[in-house]
Amino acid sequence: MSVKKITRNFFLSLYTLCIISCSVENDDEVATKEQEETLVDHKLLFQKDVTQDTFNLLTDASSIIIDIEGCTSGYRQTGLLIGATGGTFQLRDSDQNCEVFIRSFVADNHVYLAPLDKLGEDNTGSWDTADDEVTFHENNGQSLAIVKVGTPLATNVDGGTVAFTFRTFDQGTSAVNTFNQGTNITLTGTDVPNFKILEGADLVISDINADGKATFDVVFECQGAWVDNDGDTSTCDTIAISNFSAQILDASSDKDFATFDNANLDATWVNVADDADVANSMSVTLPAVNAPLENNLLMLVVLRYVDGTNKAYRWYYLQALPMSN
Repeated sequence: MSVKKITRNFFLSLYTLCIISCSVENDDEVATKEQEETLVDHKLLFQKDVTQDTFNLLTDASSIIIDIEGCTSGYRQTGLLIGATGGTFQLRDSDQNCEVFIRSFVADNHVYLAPLDKLGEDNTGSWDTADDEVTFHENNGQSLAIVKVGTPLATNVDGGTVAFTFRTFDQGTSAVNTFNQGTNITLTGTDVPNFKILEGADLVISDINADGKATFDVVFECQGAWVDNDGDTSTCDTIAISNFSAQILDASSDKDFATFDNANLDATWVNVADDADVANSMSVTLPAVNAPLENNLLMLVVLRYVDGTNKAYRWYYLQALPMSN
C-alpha cells in the first residue's frame, strides 16, 4: 500500500471519528437545551387555616404573588402573579432544590407583605420544610398574618402541588382568656398586693415575630389602695411599683406554679412601669415562650415582689386564643 493511500485513509478515519464525536456532543447539547426549555406545570394551594378560623370569618386569599428561588439550574422568577389558590406556575423539567416564596397576598381587603429577610436568592431555607412559618405585616396597617408551609416542593421537581395555609390577626386585639386572677405565694415577709390582670383592650397582642412568637402587653390593676405619684414611686397598698417585675412561663404541661424550680424563676425578669393610660395600674410587655396563637398555649404570668429580704410571688394563668380577622 502506498504512503499516499495510507495517509488518505488516516485522514478519512479522523474525519469519520470527528463526525461521530461532534454528532454525540451536539445531541447532548440539544438534549440539555430541550430539558432546560421544557417547563412543567405545578399547582399552588394557598388556603385559610380552618383549624384557626372557628367562625369561618376569613375569606380566601387573592392576588397571590410568589417568587421562585434556589433552583439548581439557576432558573428563578420574581413577582409572579398566581391570583387565587389553585393557580399554576412553571418550573424546568427535573430541576432541583427550587423553593416557592410567598411574596404577598390579599385577604379580607388587607394586603399582606412578607418581610424582606425572607425573600431573595440569599434567603432560601425558610420555605422548604413542612410547618415552616413566616409572619407577614399588613401594608400600611396593623394586621398580621402567619403563613405556614404545608407541602413544600419535592427535591426533584417533576410536577406536583405546593401548599400553604394562612391565618390573620389584628395587632392590638385581645386574644387571651385569663384563669386564676392571682394566687399568692409568700416566701419571706409581705404578700404581693392584690393585682388583677385586666382583659379586653388592656390585654393585647403587641407583636408577632418571624418565628410566630407573640408579645403581650399586660396591665396589672391594683385592687387595694393606690397612690399615684406619677411614676415608679406610685404605690399599691403602700408598696412602690419599682419593687415589682414579671415574667411569663410555659404552663402547657399543666404545671402548677409551685412545681417550677429555681432555674425557671431565675429567668430574666421584666420591670413593670406605671401605666399612664389606665388608672391605678402598672403595665409590662412580656414576650411569650413560643407560638401560643397556634397552640392555645397555656401560659403562667408571674408577678414578683422583692424588697430587701422580702420576696413573694403572685401568679396568673393565661391562655392565648387563636383569633382571625
